[in-house]
Amino acid sequence: MKSIIGIHRSYCPLKRFGLIFLLGICLYILPATELFAQNSDNNSHQWAYINRIIITGSSDQSDPKNYQVYSAFTLEAAIRKQINAAFSAELNIKTESREVDFTDDTGVVTNLGSVELLPVNIILRYHLPFKGSFHPYIGAGGNFTVCWEKSGFLDNKDLTPSFGAAIQLGADIDLTSFILFNIDIKWNSMRTDIEESGRKIVSLKLDPVNFGAGVGFRF
Repeated sequence: MKSIIGIHRSYCPLKRFGLIFLLGICLYILPATELFAQNSDNNSHQWAYINRIIITGSSDQSDPKNYQVYSAFTLEAAIRKQINAAFSAELNIKTESREVDFTDDTGVVTNLGSVELLPVNIILRYHLPFKGSFHPYIGAGGNFTVCWEKSGFLDNKDLTPSFGAAIQLGADIDLTSFILFNIDIKWNSMRTDIEESGRKIVSLKLDPVNFGAGVGFRF
């Protein structure tokens, strides 16, 4: 670790356009969930778009030990399709900038740089039968996370993509017939290896818990 002497940042060409492009794909793909709909309700507002402010948890679980990945504060975009009165499907996406540190046996902490992660969740949600303006839900699905930018010591390293389970718990609170306030807690499993020339240096286990709140619009 003594050879780590500087930090510089390289930029991915998708930085400005990647999120918009992916959201466009999501808007195109999600209507396919209608194929699974049975007894759908007649509510004219079957779609919703939500922006959440998200804080994610940190992790110090690694193999070998002494690597730490710090928490992130970011924005999340979500698109949701109501399948019927009880079920809906949600796709959400965000970018996370996380710092990575290494602590040696003498207690000296070295910053290895930062990683930009792009987590995507696809979740099937069940809406609990509450009446009124409060609409709680639980959900489960899958997560896919890729690293799309790195800096510092990590700049010339590879981070493997992660596939895992995702769990969601939250509630919508009606502000008007088409505007809602959303609170949300999500957990997803995440494993990634830091590699150099195909050789694994360290395995990171994040399993982040995400706390979010935001405003949505039904249409």
